[in-house]
Amino acid sequence: MNVGLGSKLLLAYGPDDHKGFDDVYPTIVKDGHATLLTNWSAIGK
Repeated sequence: MNVGLGSKLLLAYGPDDHKGFDDVYPTIVKDGHATLLTNWSAIGK
């Protein structure tokens, strides 16, 4: 299910799938857009 967080962040639920995402993507939402976190030192700036 596309919840508006980008093509890599699709939710998938079912009778045997309760976790939502298959992978974890560190993400920051800035100015209404989800951006993958690639520079951990930028957090808090």
